[in-house]
Amino acid sequence: MQSASRPESHFGNIPPVIPRPRHRAPAISDQGRQEIVGALRQYFAGVDAKRQPVSAREADDIIDEAMRNSHVSDVVVVQTALIGGAEVICTNDEDFYDPGLTRFLTRVGVSVMDDVTLSRE
Repeated sequence: MQSASRPESHFGNIPPVIPRPRHRAPAISDQGRQEIVGALRQYFAGVDAKRQPVSAREADDIIDEAMRNSHVSDVVVVQTALIGGAEVICTNDEDFYDPGLTRFLTRVGVSVMDDVTLSRE
């Protein structure tokens, strides 16, 4: 029998959303925080060293153009590549070859290649 509030599930009375326990980050000591901050500063100094100099306005335009044409899942891949210090994103996804995104990635020192091209590098 179907309820007026929601359709009957194929799984009977199982609620449509199963609550998950909340996870808490482990406690980090002050020294641990300082080490993490130091590592992040060092990492981003390396990222900054790879960047080509541009005005703040041009940087905003490049980022806006790159993100405007990107899917949410593509943005997550780009963020992960940047955070992880990747030099290459290996994909056949045509969205990553969009001129705006390519321009942005080139500016921050990340190349986009398909698997065949990468295997020849």
